[in-house]
Amino acid sequence: MNRVRELVGASEIYRMGYDGTGIGVAVLDSGMDPQHPDLKGRMVYTYNYIGRNQNGSDDCGHGTHICGIIGGNGIRRKISGNCAGVPFCIPESIGQDGKWK
Repeated sequence: MNRVRELVGASEIYRMGYDGTGIGVAVLDSGMDPQHPDLKGRMVYTYNYIGRNQNGSDDCGHGTHICGIIGGNGIRRKISGNCAGVPFCIPESIGQDGKWK
């Protein structure tokens, strides 16, 4: 993650006080674990396009991993994402088999 931050110039943005707060991010993937310590309390919308319901929890962990890269706060893994303040919109669209539905 440090290499990515360096490549995109994130240090300057952090010094200016920006952390993604107030900017929603939609992640179309396998869902997100709403109880993950690095992401807890930041799922503001979810819809499961596979099961056609409001349960966007992650079946295989991939979507949660991607959300952590984008905006994990580092509580559990001690590595924070690039925008640790973002809220997430999770339209689950990839099944356990890794295929788009």
